[in-house]
Amino acid sequence: MENIERGNRLKACRAMLNKTLKELGTAHHISIGSLSNWESGASPISEKNVHKIISLLAAEGLICSKEWLLEGMGEAPYIYISKSYSPDQKDSSFNLTSQFLFFKEIESFKKSHPDMLIALVRDDSMLPFLRVGDYVGGAELSKADYINEQGNICIIEIREGEFLVRQLFVREKILLVSTTPGIENNFLLLEEEPLRIARLTFMRRFGE
Repeated sequence: MENIERGNRLKACRAMLNKTLKELGTAHHISIGSLSNWESGASPISEKNVHKIISLLAAEGLICSKEWLLEGMGEAPYIYISKSYSPDQKDSSFNLTSQFLFFKEIESFKKSHPDMLIALVRDDSMLPFLRVGDYVGGAELSKADYINEQGNICIIEIREGEFLVRQLFVREKILLVSTTPGIENNFLLLEEEPLRIARLTFMRRFGE
């Protein structure tokens, strides 16, 4: 979901600062519950709140644009190094976490590999293999290769910017299958050909 993606970006910013929820909330008079809900996606980051978040990050020395926080577009956040900063002083806020580095890597990878599909898992349809919040990616397949991916987990772009992650079966039409018994739309027969399909080749999970 969009809220989860925004929350992950906010969490990456906090990790760059090496701050706990309590430290950040106390310093800027924001409840730990609000910060936690924004990061988890339980509460949306509204237009009003995004300016508050950007301001508090800036006060901590992290420059983050509204565009990046809400949409993941534009320049990625960076630490502002003041004139008083000495390279010799130990400052753990400069230790970028694997999560933030992953977002940077994805931005660069998308530019150099336009055939790469990257999606966020938004439902429990592929449990126990994948779960909500996982990032998955793979190279776009040619239509002739669809038949060779029978039973493989694939990323399917059914409409522009709208992805499903399912097992793929090809008969006369494309059938998408969930591995989770009892889930709604366990079997989905596509009436129209999807825009693009990629076989899943990597997955990244955060928060463990």
